[in-house]
Amino acid sequence: MTIHPPAVHVKPRIWPRSLLDFCIVMFLIAPILIFFLFIVPSLIALLLTGSLEITLLIFILIYVVFLCFTVWSVTLDAEGIRFHRLIGRPKFLPWSSVLEIEIAPRWELICCGWLWPRFPPLEMTASLATTHHYRISWRSGYCYYPPVDTAAFESAVRTLWVKPAKELATNS
Repeated sequence: MTIHPPAVHVKPRIWPRSLLDFCIVMFLIAPILIFFLFIVPSLIALLLTGSLEITLLIFILIYVVFLCFTVWSVTLDAEGIRFHRLIGRPKFLPWSSVLEIEIAPRWELICCGWLWPRFPPLEMTASLATTHHYRISWRSGYCYYPPVDTAAFESAVRTLWVKPAKELATNS
């Protein structure tokens, strides 16, 4: 009988880690995202329908869709990483698929996690922090996650994940 370490439940960091975090998110990232994700589609709906009710409905619908994709927490256990959210991928990532877990630089998170024109974004928490987000890479993609307790997250990863051996290139 194999005894596995207990599962570790990790919530995301929501609040900014510094005044710089707050300023970057509130004065740069949030206005860009709000404009392109909410205002532009709402204005298009208003222009097409002329109805304030339909425009408000579109705005609310976009918000609800994003809430459904939002990752509310992760659980790391002997099998892998479980992303707790209503819809979206991944929901479960087995350790055998994980290639790398590293802290992502701020610029990478902002460009590739939040602003890159993808739906859904690769960072799907309600985090206002721009640092200490981990890039979790697997065979067919990657995402970002900002654990509220980075020490517990790192400890669980070290305990539960066996890193894949680097494949050696053979020249014959």
